[in-house]
Amino acid sequence: MNKVVKIVDKYSGEVLLDQEFDGDFQLQFTQNTDDGKIHRIGLIDNGQFGEKHWIKNYQFRPIAQKLVKKFEEIKHVMPSRILFLENISWTPSGGASLKRHGSPELERRTDI
Repeated sequence: MNKVVKIVDKYSGEVLLDQEFDGDFQLQFTQNTDDGKIHRIGLIDNGQFGEKHWIKNYQFRPIAQKLVKKFEEIKHVMPSRILFLENISWTPSGGASLKRHGSPELERRTDI
């Protein structure tokens, strides 16, 4: 483990959180001065999200950034604020569109 998140009460010196980890992080917190709005720190680029989703920010954020630069009408979009997910339990239905175009069955890549 090469990272530590430590939260210390500034006035009492009490350690409220001391957590070691070796992956990515995202912290959420609220302030008493802004009606409890949730603030976030950090970026998680790759990891499991629930039982059937995988975070794919590392793969799709660069594509989104290029699209935002290319198209004036989406300049207001901030790719850094988007959580890109992949449904890891999805399988193609083998419907008419796959058969009509002669596409082979799709397989989930696990070597990424």
